[in-house]
Amino acid sequence: MKSPISVIIPIYNVEPYLCQCLESVIAQSFSDFEVIGINDKSGDNSASIFEQFLEKDSRFKLIHHSENLGLPSARNSGISQATGEYLFFLDSDDWISPHALKLLFELLQKDKVDVAIGGTLKCYEESGKALCRNHAYYMEGDLHRVTIFDTPQLNWSVISCNKLIKRDFIQKNNLYFSPEPRRFEDMLTYKWYLSGAKVSLTTDITYFYRQRSTKNANGSIMQTKDISVMRDKFLAFADITEFMLETGYFNSKYDPINSEFSFTNLPRALSWILPYVVNNYSETMDGAESLKSVFHAFKRLCLLFPMTYVETMPTNLQTAYNYIVKYELNEAIKKISSLYKK
Repeated sequence: MKSPISVIIPIYNVEPYLCQCLESVIAQSFSDFEVIGINDKSGDNSASIFEQFLEKDSRFKLIHHSENLGLPSARNSGISQATGEYLFFLDSDDWISPHALKLLFELLQKDKVDVAIGGTLKCYEESGKALCRNHAYYMEGDLHRVTIFDTPQLNWSVISCNKLIKRDFIQKNNLYFSPEPRRFEDMLTYKWYLSGAKVSLTTDITYFYRQRSTKNANGSIMQTKDISVMRDKFLAFADITEFMLETGYFNSKYDPINSEFSFTNLPRALSWILPYVVNNYSETMDGAESLKSVFHAFKRLCLLFPMTYVETMPTNLQTAYNYIVKYELNEAIKKISSLYKK
């Protein structure tokens, strides 16, 4: 008999954290689930740790990637192998509360919605402190059967890991994770919302998000200051912008990346990324491949913009836009550098 919930856990070099993650799943008060681990070519003992749980619990399954494909592709592999009616995405360095699956399953069943969202607590490994991210910033309490069209504040809840979602909703709407970029994959949540997902939300804490220490060798790729992060930001914005243009929502009142409620706001990001790149990587302004990749991604994003949108940008951004679309890449880099260099 199929389990109603498939818990999908991508695994990559998380040896210090994986036991806590998996033990939190086993400790659930709701026991009718399957656990699909995806070994994304991990280089440590993470796969062996998962296999120990697999040997003891028939609900556990493990998929092996022959190469490291990244978190989005790992999640997609999990979706393809899932048999549950509902999916729960859990990152392997995080953990969940004992009643997480029960609360979300009952909420989803009771309200007959596509997505059930739980509260999140962000836990800082270095300081030991915790920050509540359970939607209290923008909502007074629980929500029932809302959509992004009547509750735009949902755009603040962009991570996919604190949500139980209907597998059928993802498959029917072809709402899989984009393989590239490997970071910022949670912007897919915007696509879920704008595809008409009905949502219920509880402010009860169900998910514990670990903010790894920057001093830890096992630090998350999301914390790196590598220039590739800036490239991936542009690529992620390009991906969601393409979706907005296809659906007719770009720069409309429902567009999350141009909304005041958006956690990932495009105008806000554009105002700081270019100056940051120029002023922190000036020594590579001779056209190094890493720098060129950032501006190539920026150009991909800019070429999507309707002129009516460009005309609303601040003067410096309009100038940068004109440089990147008009000039050859190396020349554009030089001109944008002179525009933003302190």
